Amino acid sequence: REVVAMALLDPQLLWPSSRRVIGVGLLLLVARLPGAVVASSGLRKVDGEGPGAPVVAAVAAEATETRGRHGTCGRVPQCSCFDPADSPAACGEHRQFDRLVAWIQEGMDQHLPEAVRSELPRLADVIEMRYAPRSKGGYRHVVSTRGLKEGEMLMRIPMEGLMHAGYYRAADAPASSLAARLRKALADEYVGPFVAHQTWLALYMLEQRRLGAASSWGPYLDVLPEDFPSVPIWFSDEDWSWLEGSLFRKRIKRHRESLEKQYETISELVPEFPSEFSLDEFLWARAAISSRVFGWNLPGLPVEDGTDFMVPLGDMFNHRSPKQVEWSFNKTTNSFEYKALEDVPAGSEILISYGGKCNSQYLLSYGFTIPNVSKRWPPVSTVRVEMALDAEVPEREPRQRWLLKSRLQEVDGELAPEEFELKANTFKAAGAENMLAYARLLSLPGGDEFERRVKSRSCSRYATPPHCQQAMGLENELAAVKRSVHAVDAALAAYPTTLEEDEELLPTLSGLPLSLVTLRRDEKVVLRWWQRFFKLALEGFSIEPDLLENRTAEAFGEFSPESAYLRVSLPALLKVEREAKVSA
Repeated sequence: REVVAMALLDPQLLWPSSRRVIGVGLLLLVARLPGAVVASSGLRKVDGEGPGAPVVAAVAAEATETRGRHGTCGRVPQCSCFDPADSPAACGEHRQFDRLVAWIQEGMDQHLPEAVRSELPRLADVIEMRYAPRSKGGYRHVVSTRGLKEGEMLMRIPMEGLMHAGYYRAADAPASSLAARLRKALADEYVGPFVAHQTWLALYMLEQRRLGAASSWGPYLDVLPEDFPSVPIWFSDEDWSWLEGSLFRKRIKRHRESLEKQYETISELVPEFPSEFSLDEFLWARAAISSRVFGWNLPGLPVEDGTDFMVPLGDMFNHRSPKQVEWSFNKTTNSFEYKALEDVPAGSEILISYGGKCNSQYLLSYGFTIPNVSKRWPPVSTVRVEMALDAEVPEREPRQRWLLKSRLQEVDGELAPEEFELKANTFKAAGAENMLAYARLLSLPGGDEFERRVKSRSCSRYATPPHCQQAMGLENELAAVKRSVHAVDAALAAYPTTLEEDEELLPTLSGLPLSLVTLRRDEKVVLRWWQRFFKLALEGFSIEPDLLENRTAEAFGEFSPESAYLRVSLPALLKVEREAKVSA
């Protein structure tokens, strides 16, 4: 009766399996519920008599009322579920959220065994959606209405309730679906073009969204944002002005171009695709996925289908590190579960962790940054630095042709600068050491001597990019360190503001500008770190080893990754060169 009542109120409340099973039988069951009448307009009317009426009435009341932060919000013209300062659209979003909760609850009731369900609370009794004040961004969030205890299981979403590409790539997908048409086109290709895993998921989401009320995923798709203005692929010129000088701009440009290339690839394989879905719709789906996707190897699915998936309702929890509520896939119950790691007081937001990332990763995927990330230890903040083929490179033109050939590019083209991702306190086998190794190769002498040295064991000519991982002599090392100093100095000089100016500006900002200035501030913190390192290394060529050791300990500590180069590798190189001169 509860399932029938849900179907009467809104067919979208039924999970895919329920909608397939009920079919025409729904009408027969409805006929056996005295007092239940479906008006021709599609509105639900419930009479107050008959044994079936209380069931229908109870479910109707639950499905048509939204619990807002100022009381309930029914289907009435004036709704009290939002502050007057908020958008009236909040009322509709509260209704959509309650419909989503009912849909998730129905799925758990249907697919989880009673023994598993018995330890779970009814979702409508423990969570609700609220909005933060406009002064704090006005974002929506999920709160605990009655509080959660440490170790309490909030919910378990069955495997059937996770949206993944396996639904779409299945062999029994309708022939008219994009999946079937795309799969057929790829089969006809001798060497098929690359179609990303998240692109398959995006196509499935687009088709389900186009179905509207007919989609079994409707309650989930309805709560997804209509746009993602804080996700970088949608930034305006005004937004980008806050990141002048940052290589993050180039990174996002390449990312957007790769997404547009995916759209073009699908359009070439399925010619009618552009007339069915626009580029903006495709980018919307990819943004929805990147900002909400979960990663796990789901059982029973190929790796390409089961590692990226969407978790309805579970993707509405915001981020905090350390995590307050932990998510994981339980193979025993075949469900995606959320468990409280600490007490969550009533009225408090429920928070999960999106992982320990740097702000460029948070911004790229989720559209936000976090304050004080640059102060974490061990460090997580990163910055990208370019090293170009400058005019001082020995035999620059032949060196450029050699490097272009190593990249399998036309030798008469222009060599783009190499990019290296630097992270503070991370030197060995990381961006800073790789940049120094590339600088060594650029600093090698020309002619036959260049060929002889790049073929030695100290260099890797077939690496990307080619580099010399070991010092190639004192003169070469000095030139390489100078190039590294110049690369870091140039990166800092590209910004129109200093680190100190950003620190003063941050307290005056909010919204997206706050996130963008936070990112550029973090980048400058990392650049300052490596500026100190390479300039100290440069000093090391002209000061006594004991003084270099003391300065290194003061700046970076005795046992940091940087210390090994400054206190061991560089002094050893200087000692060998000095002894060689004495012997000569």
